Amino acid sequence: MPTVLYFHGGAYYGGSVAGAEMLCRALADFAGCQVISVDYPLAPEHPFPAAPLACYRVLNYLHEHADWYQTTPAGFVLAGDSAGGGLVLTTAYLDRVVFATNWVEKLVLNYPDVPGAQIEDGSSSRNLASRCGPFLSPFPVIP
Repeated sequence: MPTVLYFHGGAYYGGSVAGAEMLCRALADFAGCQVISVDYPLAPEHPFPAAPLACYRVLNYLHEHADWYQTTPAGFVLAGDSAGGGLVLTTAYLDRVVFATNWVEKLVLNYPDVPGAQIEDGSSSRNLASRCGPFLSPFPVIP
């Protein structure tokens, strides 16, 4: 069964898995996949890079326990909104470039918060992932 790791939004200091529960339930029901909502450490109590490293640790844990979760050990989908979208990109970068594990297959970005990124031509943030560097080119981005 396809597995989606969902990272909630909240400007990196707020939000919760409880706030994203209905969205995750709908995603699981309508997409026919299992959704694992990740509760990552929030700032300011846990400064950067605590959140992205925690998200990658969840990905690593799921890879190691794929049989228990009845999923494949690779081919995970990362999804998130706002700050969660930024964590999707950071976790994908850790997976593809830093640790070269290549467990992530797809990214779903819902208005991602990517600090420092600028869109100069007025296009929507939906196209932001394609502008964030070559490390994302292997990933199909779901609009």
